[in-house]
Amino acid sequence: MKLAREDLLSFACDDQERIIARHIPEAAIEHLSRFSTREERQFAFRCFWVPYEMVGVCEKAFSSPKGRVLFVWQFGLLIAHSRMLKEMCAWGQDPRASWWYPSAAAKACRWWMQRYDSYREAIDCAYGYWMKRKCPDCCHEQPDLAAASRYGFVQRVDVQGLPSKILGELLAGMKEREQKASRESEFFLKNAKGTSEPRWVYPDIDLWLIEVWPLVKQYGWTYKEVCDLAFSKFGGDNTMVNVSVLNNSKALKERCQDELGLHLSSIAQERHGRPKKSDDTAGPSYVGENVWEEVAKRTEHPDPEIQKRGKTAFQALAEIAVNMEPFSSMIEGRSKELFSVACPNLKMGGKKTDSAPPFFVQPTL
Repeated sequence: MKLAREDLLSFACDDQERIIARHIPEAAIEHLSRFSTREERQFAFRCFWVPYEMVGVCEKAFSSPKGRVLFVWQFGLLIAHSRMLKEMCAWGQDPRASWWYPSAAAKACRWWMQRYDSYREAIDCAYGYWMKRKCPDCCHEQPDLAAASRYGFVQRVDVQGLPSKILGELLAGMKEREQKASRESEFFLKNAKGTSEPRWVYPDIDLWLIEVWPLVKQYGWTYKEVCDLAFSKFGGDNTMVNVSVLNNSKALKERCQDELGLHLSSIAQERHGRPKKSDDTAGPSYVGENVWEEVAKRTEHPDPEIQKRGKTAFQALAEIAVNMEPFSSMIEGRSKELFSVACPNLKMGGKKTDSAPPFFVQPTL
């Protein structure tokens, strides 16, 4: 049955997705109509079409010189898409081929949409925390002053990513308010010109913890295991030799709970002692075998071959965590994280196809 544009609006979960639904090209509607279930259509729309369309929208609406295209914050959707794909690959699922049996499509789509959303939320949370630490006025108790501060901060750190028309109108409006001694103008100009930023020790560790937490909670990792992962990521940096959270799981726990509001899953809270070592030949194992028995009950994948990949999958998931970069480092141009992008198969659960779906935007990443 042909999909209607009104159906796309029912798939959307926020205003950004609703905008894409209203303006998405007919080629997308034709493509999504090929899927047989509502869940598959919603999954392909939300987790593939929306991130890819945002690339096209941002490239046209933002003046993004070569080399800066991924520094615009809207590209957080594409990053969430990439991290979801990497998690899929950890379980041996190829997004260019088949991901699930047709009978399991609805359950699988809902599961992976939750994973995509968890990465989106973590990126948003890390971006907000980064902005709060760099610009305390963004959290002003008066909403108008907080908003003016955010505008000023964004204008200072990412001025090349804002359209000249919007930027010109914003600056003109603030200058007009300045003549009237507006407090909004005062806060905007203060943060646009730059102020001495408060001291923030090891921001990359804090932001990495926030963004890696979807994996930590989903797979029942403990603070000890997160501490091992953090050391694997940051331990080679001579400037971080004496950072307590890299060598002391108790210090990491206090940092996560008290400063960042990050808590373990119920499964992790029930686990005690050091995890057993794995004899997996894929490389050094960061997580214990005893986690797999509990997590297997929640993955609910019908393929027995996937079930057998427990240890190898957890190794791959740990490597994803170690290689993950905070979104702020992408804004600042310091990120080395590789992006994964893929087109959803024309027939979920079916055979490989020779040609890619007719996406409106083919990103060159």
